[in-house]
Amino acid sequence: MISYKLAKQLKDAGYKFEHDEQCDVQQGIGEDCYCISLSELIEACGDKFEVMGRTVSGGWWVTRDDATFYGDSPEEAVAEAWLELNQK
Repeated sequence: MISYKLAKQLKDAGYKFEHDEQCDVQQGIGEDCYCISLSELIEACGDKFEVMGRTVSGGWWVTRDDATFYGDSPEEAVAEAWLELNQK
């Protein structure tokens, strides 16, 4: 899952969501997010996706083309990489 803010950035950059399913990040709090699978995001990066791992602090990182992108979840890290690939 990714935040609404990050989902909007993806949409504004031209990411084609397979579905616009919204879900609740934390029940009762009402923070909106988008349910995007990690495999969808990795596939969208194509052959530019290289390596993913965990940071010592528990976050995630992704490398592509000698650049590293970080996120609180693997989906966030790959979404950041996709955004960099698709800057207009």
